Amino acid sequence: MWESIKYITSGLTLVAFIVAVTSIVIREVIKNKKNLIETAPPEDRAPLVEKALEQYHIETAALTKQQKYNIIMEQIRSRVKKQKQYFRIGIFAFVILALIAVYAIREANDSTLEQVTISGVVEDSSGNAIVGAIVTVEAHDFIAKTRSSGVFRDILYNVTKGDSILINIMHEDYFIEPMNVTIRDSSIELHIIRLRKIE
Repeated sequence: MWESIKYITSGLTLVAFIVAVTSIVIREVIKNKKNLIETAPPEDRAPLVEKALEQYHIETAALTKQQKYNIIMEQIRSRVKKQKQYFRIGIFAFVILALIAVYAIREANDSTLEQVTISGVVEDSSGNAIVGAIVTVEAHDFIAKTRSSGVFRDILYNVTKGDSILINIMHEDYFIEPMNVTIRDSSIELHIIRLRKIE
């Protein structure tokens, strides 16, 4: 049971774990009372039964010793059964919440990308390659430059899946072309980007 502590990753799993441990402790206390009454010699059993009956708030003035004993044993069995149910519910909740926490942690780790390759081709409105266009990503350390074929390719580091980035394509003879792109995986293919010439 105690090896389960390493799986406590959130407040909810901690609560479920505490419920399960509390249930075990209460069940053991009740079982100990039952064992104490059952194993006590007959002459010592009456005070133990009377004390237990007081704890369970049962009026037993008109009952015989055997009837009192039977009632308290039934009450104890009932409480043990109830504690077992609480324990099972607590363990079930603990397992479910631990699985949810593990899944959430794994998803958070899986969503971070060490690097994303951004590539594309920059052309003018006539389909001619634009050489020397600068490609940047706002708020990131990314700069690429188009080659003679208008192609650019570079790597963007440390981003998260689902992030939206603003890519700017600039050239002194053309209007800036901003593009919003959502990161879905480790590669962004922009294909052909056409820039309008400044007249």
